[in-house]
Amino acid sequence: MNAKVMWSWRSATLAIVTLFLATRLYNLTLLPLSGSEATPLTWALQAQQARDWSDWLAAVREAAQPLHSWLLAPVISLSLDRVLAARLLSVASGTITLALVVALTQRLFGRPAACAAALVYVCAPLTLLYDRLALPAALLAALSFLVLWCLQAWCEQPSTWRTGVLGIALGLVLLTSLQSLTLLFVVPGVVALWRPAVLRRWWSLVNAYLLAGLLFSVVFTDPLAGIVAAPAPEPPVPAAVATDWITNARSLAAAAWAYLTWPFVALLGGTLVAAGAAGLWGRLATEHTERSDAEKRVVETSSGSTWRGGGVCLLWAAGSAIGVLINEPASTAANLVFVVTPTFPLVGWGLAQLIAASRRLPALVSRAEPIAVNAVVQNTVAGIVLGVCIAPAVGWDWSLLTAPTSVAWYVGPGFPDRARYIEGRQSGYGLGEIVDRLRAAAKRQRVVVFTADTAGLPRDGVRVLLGDGPNPVLAAVPPGMPVAERLAQRVGREYRAASTGATLFYLLDDDYTGTGDREFRRANPGARVVQQVVKPGNVSHRLILYELLWQPPGDDRWLDPAPRFGERIVLAGYALPATTYRAGDTVRFTLFWEALAMPANSYTVFTHIVGDDPAQKIGQRDQLPVAGKHPTSTWRRGDLITDSYAVPIDPHVQPGSYRVIVGLYRLDTLERLPMTLDGEPVGEDFYVLGKIVVTAP
Repeated sequence: MNAKVMWSWRSATLAIVTLFLATRLYNLTLLPLSGSEATPLTWALQAQQARDWSDWLAAVREAAQPLHSWLLAPVISLSLDRVLAARLLSVASGTITLALVVALTQRLFGRPAACAAALVYVCAPLTLLYDRLALPAALLAALSFLVLWCLQAWCEQPSTWRTGVLGIALGLVLLTSLQSLTLLFVVPGVVALWRPAVLRRWWSLVNAYLLAGLLFSVVFTDPLAGIVAAPAPEPPVPAAVATDWITNARSLAAAAWAYLTWPFVALLGGTLVAAGAAGLWGRLATEHTERSDAEKRVVETSSGSTWRGGGVCLLWAAGSAIGVLINEPASTAANLVFVVTPTFPLVGWGLAQLIAASRRLPALVSRAEPIAVNAVVQNTVAGIVLGVCIAPAVGWDWSLLTAPTSVAWYVGPGFPDRARYIEGRQSGYGLGEIVDRLRAAAKRQRVVVFTADTAGLPRDGVRVLLGDGPNPVLAAVPPGMPVAERLAQRVGREYRAASTGATLFYLLDDDYTGTGDREFRRANPGARVVQQVVKPGNVSHRLILYELLWQPPGDDRWLDPAPRFGERIVLAGYALPATTYRAGDTVRFTLFWEALAMPANSYTVFTHIVGDDPAQKIGQRDQLPVAGKHPTSTWRRGDLITDSYAVPIDPHVQPGSYRVIVGLYRLDTLERLPMTLDGEPVGEDFYVLGKIVVTAP
C-alpha cells in the first residue's frame, strides 16, 4: 500500500474517532436522568455502599443480571455527578463496540467496508442514543460483539488460551443480560459457517461453555436470588405466543426503521441480497488492490469470503433477535441495540459498494474511460451519495444533541420512548430542580423525603441525585398508603428522623389529569405544595413536592449517648408509654435497635422487670427480635429495627417500685453481651429503660 493510500486511511480513522467522541460527549447530560437509568444506578449505589456481600447482587433480586451495576459501582465513585459518570461507562462500551466493528468488518470485507461500517455506527441514531445513556444496552452490544470476535479468533486457532478467553467473554455477556443466552446455541452454527473443520475440536468449545457457566453461577450465590417459590404459571397457548412474537418482531422492525433511518435499513436489505450473489464469484473489487499480500493470504485461508462473513453476521443478529423475543414480552429500543449491532459490518460493506459504484457513475454517464474522469467529479458524486445516506441520521442526531424534546421519537407499540425520555412518568425533566431545593433544605435542617415505592422515578432518581446519608433521609411508601400510616409502623431511619423533628417531604409524579394530586391530598390531609414542575409536551406528567404535617408520639425516647451491646448492636432508643401498673397487668414497650455492622451471631433479647436486685424478677419475656421474624443474624449495617414487647407482671407481686431492664445473650451459651456507654464499660450487661410503680390488683 502506497503512502498516499495509507495517509488517507489514517485521516479517515482520525476523522471517525473525532466524530465519535464529539457526538458521544457533547451535552452528555442534556437529556435528564430517566427511570430506566435510575434503577441500575441504585443497584450500583447499593453495591458501592455494600453493608455485606449480598448487596452486590441487588440486580439479581430484581430479575436482572449484575455485571452492569458492578461496573457502575466503582465508576460513579469517580465523580460527584453520578449520572455523568454512569453515562461515560456507556461511552466507553460504545468505544469498544466501534473498535470491534471496525476490526471484524476489515477482516471480513476489507478496509473500505470497515470505514463505512464505522461511519454508520457513529451516525446511527440508535447507537448514538444508547451510547449516551446509563443503560446496559451499550455494554451488552460490546460484549456480544466481543464474543463474536473471540469466536472468530478461536476458529482460526482453537488453542487453550483462546478457549479460555472465549469462555470468559461468554460468561461476561451472560452476566449482562439473559437475552444473550440464545447465542450459546448460535455459536456452533457460526463455527460451521466460518470454518467447519474446527468442529472436530468440539471438546474445546465445551470447555469454553463450562467456563462461562462457572462465571454465570455467581448469581446463584445469593440466598435471596430465587427467593419466592411462586406457583407454576399456566402453560402458554402456542397461538398466543406466536402472535406475541409477530407483534414484537414488527415493533422491532418499525423501531429499526425509525432509529436507524431508512437509508441504513435499505442498505441492509440490499446488502443481504447482494452478499449472497457476491459470494458466488469473489470479494470486494477494492480488496485485491488495497490489501497487502499478507492480508490477502489471511483472507484466502480463513473462510473470509463475502457470503460467509455475511452469513456469520446475519446468524449472530438472528440469534440476538430470538433472545430478545424470548426474554422480553415487550421489547424496547434498548433491546434493538443488541440485535442490530452485528449487522453493521454488512451495512458497511453495502455502503462501501454503493460509494464505489457512485464513483464509477460519471464514467458510465459520459461513456468515458474511468481514468479520464476528473477525480473531483468522482469524489463529488460519491459525497452526494454518502450525504443522502447519512442525512436523515445526522438530522436526528443533531436534535438529540441540542434539543431532545424535538426528536422524532418512535412511539409505536411497546416503544413509548417519548414518554420514557421526555414527558412521561419515567422522564427526569424537573427532577434536578426539585432535588436542588431538597438539598438546600437539608443544609438548614434534617429532612425526610418520601416517594412511592415503585422502581424508576421518582424513587430511584431521588436516591441517585440526592444520595443517601444521615441528612436527608430517603424513604419509600407503598403507592396509595398515607405517610402517617407508614410512620405509625414506627420502623426505619425515616421514623427516627421524623420523630425527632425532621421536616417531611413527599415527591409525587402526577399525570396531566391531576388524579394523583387529588388522591394524595385525600390520603394526606394538610399536605402543602412547595414546588411543582411540568414536564415538556402536550400531555405531560408533572412532579409535585409536598411538605407534610405529622405529630410524633410523645413517648419515644432516643438515647444520646446510646448504649452499645458488644461491638455491633446499639440500643438507639425506646418507648415506655406508662409507668404505673397493677399487679397482673402487662407492661408494653418498644425498643429501637441499630446495627453498626452485621452481628456475628443470633442473639436473644431479654426483657425483665426486677426489683433492686436483678435476680428478683416479677416479669420476664425473652425472645428473638421482632418475635423471631428479624433475628440479629439478618441485621445489616445501618438497619434500625423496631422491636415491641408485652411483659406480664406477676399477679401476686408486692406493690412497689421496679425497674425494666433489657439486654442480649447467646441462647446456646447463655452468655450476655457486655454493655458500653460512650465507649466505656459500665460494669453491667443490661440497660435500665426506667422505673415503674406496681400497685395492688
